[in-house]
Amino acid sequence: MSKIIPATSYASVLLLILTGVVCLRGVGRWTNPDYVQFISVLEETKRNNTPENKKKLAAYSFDFNHWPEDFRWDEVSSQ
Repeated sequence: MSKIIPATSYASVLLLILTGVVCLRGVGRWTNPDYVQFISVLEETKRNNTPENKKKLAAYSFDFNHWPEDFRWDEVSSQ
């Protein structure tokens, strides 16, 4: 039991430090005008996926797992 108490306090301090780092990172992002502009362009593209918005979004260099959808498989017409 005497070994668990110091480990718990170390874990608590580590968790507090990590929480502070995450909060500082968030504040840093939201005070960066480039990041705020990127988020606004991304949200606008999600709402209104036009070629103009996609062109604005393509101007940013970012790691993104997918572009907003241009089509759906069930909307394809067979001719």
